[in-house]
Amino acid sequence: MRASEATSQPFRREDDLRSLSEEKLTQLYQPIPWADMAEAFVEQTQLLSKKAGVTALVLPPHAGLSQLIEAIAHTSGWKVLSAPAVDDLLNGAPKWLKANERHFTGSRPWIIPDLSRLYIRHVNGLSLVRDLYTKISNGAVTTGLMGCDSWAWKYLERVCGPFPIKVFTQQQVSASGLQQ
Repeated sequence: MRASEATSQPFRREDDLRSLSEEKLTQLYQPIPWADMAEAFVEQTQLLSKKAGVTALVLPPHAGLSQLIEAIAHTSGWKVLSAPAVDDLLNGAPKWLKANERHFTGSRPWIIPDLSRLYIRHVNGLSLVRDLYTKISNGAVTTGLMGCDSWAWKYLERVCGPFPIKVFTQQQVSASGLQQ
């Protein structure tokens, strides 16, 4: 067998690999307690909401942001705002902004699960985020939570400037971090 042939063959064929039983998997990997994390987060943000304003939850990509946001929405009963259609983002999504105006100014807190769904990396694709940024900066938005992965957050900080809001990062999502 030549070296090039040897490297193209897997060490073991997939059929030869054994899988772990569900019991063994549960022993090795405990499910993440999203509900417990959500309760701690909601408790902390309720303390913050006395000051009103917007909070961002920024986690690394693929770190469970969507699961945590979903658990927070379920625990808190806050209004989840779905993202606009991609085609609308190129026009600044004025219909989306107008349709959600009552949520941004109402007494019930709101959640934007994934801020990266509110823009496209295109000359005309940042209008909605910039409009939202302006509303937040001017204090025209009530209590809310925005989820965002850290890569998208860094990009938005670069193109829009730092958001004038409280930001929770992965280090702060632990129970002790939320106490700070």
